[in-house]
Amino acid sequence: SRSRLRAVLPALMLTCLQQPLDLARRNFLLLSAHIDRELTMSLPMFAEHDTVFAMPGWFSRRYCRWETSDWYGWVDSDLYEHLPDPVRQNPEKLLTLPQSVPVRDARNLLKRLRIGQTDLWLKRFGKAHIVDAAVYAFRAGKSAQSWNKSLALIAAGFHVPRPLLALRGRGIGEGMVGLFGSQHVNAVPLQDLMG
Repeated sequence: SRSRLRAVLPALMLTCLQQPLDLARRNFLLLSAHIDRELTMSLPMFAEHDTVFAMPGWFSRRYCRWETSDWYGWVDSDLYEHLPDPVRQNPEKLLTLPQSVPVRDARNLLKRLRIGQTDLWLKRFGKAHIVDAAVYAFRAGKSAQSWNKSLALIAAGFHVPRPLLALRGRGIGEGMVGLFGSQHVNAVPLQDLMG
């Protein structure tokens, strides 16, 4: 089913982009749900790791576990080596680094920054509204979903930006709060293609 999905996905995406905007969004969401069902569930994981963040064996050498009293998740090993000590102790300090540039500041904050030689996009998922909070009590937060879907697409052979870090809040009700960082690539944003 992966090879079938890989064969039909470009045509499906092109069809989505050629449709009126509302229909294209609906079809893109359906396509995203199909990718989620087909690929995410098939990622092999190490038994010693938690079930929130997928970590395929072939990818694990690139990453290390990042845990603090308030956060836990994964980070690219090379990126972690370039982080200042205060950031290693409190990952939210990534958002206050002088080289970070805010792109969008709403409930979720999006910033672009450079650490060492790495350009990345960093998104902070904020606390959800009461209805969403109830939903996320029973499933992984958005940072874990972003991480897992990125790895699933890479495993299926798609060229997507590589995830560099994914952390989620520790504690009751904090799982929806998260940080997700991915590598910057020079490409045309999907939003521009749909406009």
